[in-house]
Amino acid sequence: MEKRNNPSMNEKILKLKQKRKNPQIKSKTSPPKDFSGDGNEEEKEKEIKGCISFIKGEKINPESINKKEENKMTSNLSTIKTDSISQINEEINNKINDNRNNNYNNYINKPSFTYEIMGRINNRINEIIYNAEMLVKTEYGCKLIEIEFEYGNEDTKNKIFDIIKSNILELSSDEYGNYVVQKILNKGDEEKIITIFNIIQNNIFELSCNKFGYQVILTLIEKLYIIDKKHIKIILEKLKSKNLFTLFKDKYGKYIILKIIGKLNYDEIDDLYDVALKKNFDLIADKCGSYILEEIIKKYNEEKAKKIIDEIIYKNNFTFLCTNECSNYVLQHILQKYSEYNEYAFHLIKGNIFNFSINKYASKIVQIIFDHINQEQKNEIAREIIENDNKSNCILKLANNGYGNYILQKIIIFCSLYKEEIIKRVNDIPPDQRGKYWKFVNRA
Repeated sequence: MEKRNNPSMNEKILKLKQKRKNPQIKSKTSPPKDFSGDGNEEEKEKEIKGCISFIKGEKINPESINKKEENKMTSNLSTIKTDSISQINEEINNKINDNRNNNYNNYINKPSFTYEIMGRINNRINEIIYNAEMLVKTEYGCKLIEIEFEYGNEDTKNKIFDIIKSNILELSSDEYGNYVVQKILNKGDEEKIITIFNIIQNNIFELSCNKFGYQVILTLIEKLYIIDKKHIKIILEKLKSKNLFTLFKDKYGKYIILKIIGKLNYDEIDDLYDVALKKNFDLIADKCGSYILEEIIKKYNEEKAKKIIDEIIYKNNFTFLCTNECSNYVLQHILQKYSEYNEYAFHLIKGNIFNFSINKYASKIVQIIFDHINQEQKNEIAREIIENDNKSNCILKLANNGYGNYILQKIIIFCSLYKEEIIKRVNDIPPDQRGKYWKFVNRA
């Protein structure tokens, strides 16, 4: 029986043989066709990732080259270390010239895989420059621009900056664009930094309160401090013209105030000192404001610091200061650094030691006061605890309390006159009433 000829099958076999003779390696990072916004989004994300790898010189995937040539060329390129795109072409050419006598003549005479790569990189750089204004606001596009400012040459950086500088203010508060502005500030020259400062200086207050913009302002202050501190004083003036008090209590603005406090001398931040002095009660109870208030007290000399401290200690409710989750940290710093206030504080808490001792925040204040008062005053605290124990079993409550047990331990260690009496009462607590903190008191 004769076999029938199947033309379509023969063609398929012929094509398959041709593919085996000329295998092609498909590139996962082939050049992007465009950045115009048309087409498959997933493909574009892959293309942009490909741009990153090509620009950084991390990975090279040729589109059409046989396996033997690929291995030769990739081993030849493996030693290339480069920090800028402009150096890639020169280094690859040097590699080729070095190997002209090493059986590479046939390869060099062909359409070179090397020049193909350089063509792609140059095309990608041109595309990045041309589309910089659009790329800078996208997740992967902003990374491409950042890489250019990290590794690219000055000409490329200048071209990109010229394109996007008109949108610097908008980019500073953009979810992705702010990273590009920060990269320009970190890697750009002094001229670019001053240009950015001049563009955004009238909107510094708004950016300081912005989720993304405050990071740009922090980076800008860091760089302006290196160039000239007078620019930081200008920033402070711009903020003063709006509302410094608002920034003190803003969760992003507080970082700007703290950065300025860190970069300027105490005699250059009198505007901040005035706000702290006049609004100390509003600030000390605020999570952000209390932190700034503490830093200002640390920054100034004793004379000026005590003006703020006197306002805090003598004109506010001391019980509130001790028990508030924000103000107690400021009070801790004051009592530790300025011990003369501890005696006054002792007289305020005397008679209410037990309630302060079992409070999460006030117990820390009691411990600091106990460490700074004299022995007679420490014995007064011990006597108060024993007297209250006769009425309300406060030793049992203190021994089983997560905060009060620390006060009881201090009394046992430092009040030798009453040590035996308190230890006896601690040991007399029935086993079924002993909590997990009792053992720590018993060991004291």
